[in-house]
Amino acid sequence: MSPFRQKPFGSTCTDNISCAADPGSNAVQRFENMTDLHYSLNSKIVFREEDGESMLFDPETGQVRILNETGTLIYELLTKNCSREKIIDSLISEYDNVNPQDLEEDLNEFTTQMEQSGILSLIR
Repeated sequence: MSPFRQKPFGSTCTDNISCAADPGSNAVQRFENMTDLHYSLNSKIVFREEDGESMLFDPETGQVRILNETGTLIYELLTKNCSREKIIDSLISEYDNVNPQDLEEDLNEFTTQMEQSGILSLIR
């Protein structure tokens, strides 16, 4: 299951995230060989944890995005300016029974969706 779900209505890395993208997808190809990739979060997005879920609210569009536990962990790492490589390492550490290739593909899909939604942008 993806860590990112859209609702129809109108938000220093830790040492210590499972989700699935098609291995041939553009998201996977786009992120190959990008170990120094960092992300910049949209400062207007409002993050809130409530009733065991996390929500991202975009006041400009009125859209609410619901994050599961994995998505919340990824978002928290993004708020700490973690690189893509550090996020992957943290996810592998958190979920030791997950195939690292699957995890990386899921992270690519997740960050691509967040970028398309205006929640984050990529920086090198």
